[in-house]
Amino acid sequence: MIKKTLIVLLGLSINAFAHSSFEKIHALRNELASHNNPHLTQETHPTIYTMVQELSTKANVPMPRYISLFNAEYTVIIDGNSRRMVRDMEAYVDVLGDLYICYEVLANLSYEEIEGVIAIAIAEKAENRAAKVTLTGVGAFGLTCASVYGLNNYYDLGLGSKVMSSYKASHCRQDRDDIVKTVVVALTLPAIITACVLSSNLQKEIDFKAAELTDIKSVRNGLKALRKLKDSYVKESALSRIATMLNLKTIVNTVLYPVRSYTSEERIDYLDRELERQARLA
Repeated sequence: MIKKTLIVLLGLSINAFAHSSFEKIHALRNELASHNNPHLTQETHPTIYTMVQELSTKANVPMPRYISLFNAEYTVIIDGNSRRMVRDMEAYVDVLGDLYICYEVLANLSYEEIEGVIAIAIAEKAENRAAKVTLTGVGAFGLTCASVYGLNNYYDLGLGSKVMSSYKASHCRQDRDDIVKTVVVALTLPAIITACVLSSNLQKEIDFKAAELTDIKSVRNGLKALRKLKDSYVKESALSRIATMLNLKTIVNTVLYPVRSYTSEERIDYLDRELERQARLA
């Protein structure tokens, strides 16, 4: 009797939750259709604003001052020809703490999936990833410049005079531009690598933090939905398919593992493993 009662109560709870989610996503879609302004406010988009507010409170971070939408598709002009481009479909927080959400995410994902995606962005804000990565990159750049300057003076390498003599000896503007680009890349490459390593190492921590703000299934399902949504907008090229068949992508991912970002498949995989671990402990 008790078992049957618990089953009935569980069924009622699931049904109420599903009904509530349906009402919320319906309200969210109506808000998107009613307002063309890309800036979201509590008056124009109360459903999504409330979601962000609740997640920010749970993460113990200030509510983003600005919440803005951006479109996944945009057009660029190259050599007089227009070309369709697709941005990453996600939600993210910039260095100033403002939240940006892809319009297509709100228009296509379920309420729980949207909550998982935005939870990742709020978790980034809680972990200060943008600021940490920026400061680390700037610090690494400064250290690189100081190291080059110190070694140049200590060993009397004359790097500055060599670069300038090569620059002055180049009569072609393209050659001069190439010299400047080479010097800039040489100085900034350590900073870029250091920033990428830090950003990658923070990603897993951010995903698990997002799971604490909502639940791990919402985050996992949100990542799956983003991958599926992107596949529907971007057609895989023939070269990409050939690279997949030859396992070239796997080889490149393995070689670049220390400096590249986690792929969506890898993020989903470690979230699945965490779900399995929680199920065993339950």
